[in-house]
Amino acid sequence: PSNRQDISLQQELEEICRVDISSKSLTNEGNQPAPYLHRAEFLNNSLANIENSLVENNLLEDTYNEEDKLKMAAKIGSTLLEKIKLLEEKNLRLIATIASTEEKLEELEENEKKYICKIESLSQEL
Repeated sequence: PSNRQDISLQQELEEICRVDISSKSLTNEGNQPAPYLHRAEFLNNSLANIENSLVENNLLEDTYNEEDKLKMAAKIGSTLLEKIKLLEEKNLRLIATIASTEEKLEELEENEKKYICKIESLSQEL
């Protein structure tokens, strides 16, 4: 593998580690941090540990050992799969939130129409 590919892998790992979990301020009921935030932090730490391990063992620069390459790929792959699961879970939560918000909006719009009709009828009575 070329040094260029190794640098690209390192950059990709760094980018994955920079996933924005600034939404830590979002909490679920009971003011406890949402469980997926703990998992996101754990996965980010996991990716950072993998990257550090790769750098410490010079695997980003010298990956001639096929077994080491496979171990590295397996670690990265399993961590990325967990990250994908986490993102899918967050996506489902967002979809549910959108659906709930749309329902509330429809209800508010219906109430608005009712109140406008009441106001108009009361205005005509005056």
